Amino acid sequence: MTSQNWGITGVPSTVGGRPHNDPIAPRFYSLEKQPMAQPVNEDHEEADDDDDPLSILMKKLHKLNKGLVELQWELRTFSVQCHVPLYIALNDTLEIIGGERMLNISCIQLWCMYMDTIIVEQGRATMFGFLESQTIQPSRNTLYSRQSYMQTWMTKSKRELYIAPHIDGGHWQMMLIIPKKAQVVCFVLFIGR
Repeated sequence: MTSQNWGITGVPSTVGGRPHNDPIAPRFYSLEKQPMAQPVNEDHEEADDDDDPLSILMKKLHKLNKGLVELQWELRTFSVQCHVPLYIALNDTLEIIGGERMLNISCIQLWCMYMDTIIVEQGRATMFGFLESQTIQPSRNTLYSRQSYMQTWMTKSKRELYIAPHIDGGHWQMMLIIPKKAQVVCFVLFIGR
C-alpha cells in the first residue's frame, strides 16, 4: 500500500497504495533537515508598512496623545470653506483602529479628505466629489440649506459620482450619487450595541 503525501520539505513521501489526493489516505510529514531561514530585511519591512495608512496612523498615536491635531480641508474637497477646523483626537484614532464603535463625524471628514487626496493624485478629481457630512446633516441644517448646498456643488463641479457619508437614525450611511443617471446607491453601516 503506497500513497504520496507532501512532507514539510516538499518531497513526496509514499505510504500505502492510494493516490496522494485520496481523502482517506494517511497523512504525515517527514521531519527532514530544513534549510536555514533567510534573514529578514527589517528596513524593507518598514518601507512596506509606510504605505499602509493604518500602520502610519498607529505610529503617530503618541503625537495625538499630547493633544488635538487641527486640520483644514481644501475648498475643492467639499466646495465649502473650512470655517471651523477639523480636530482629530486620540479617541478618534482609536475608533478608527478598533472598528468597534460608530465613528464620529471628524473621522468621516478625515476619511473624505484622505480619499480626496488619493483621487487627486490619481488624476481623477473631475470624476469623484464628496459632500461634506456636517453640511448635509439634518440636525444642524434646514432642508433648504442642505438641498441648496448639494445642488450648487453638483451643478458647479459636474463630477460623475459624489460620495456622501452621513448619519441617519444612529447609523452611518454612505450614499453614492450619480447625477447623469439619476441614481442614488445607499450603504448602511450597522454597529452592534
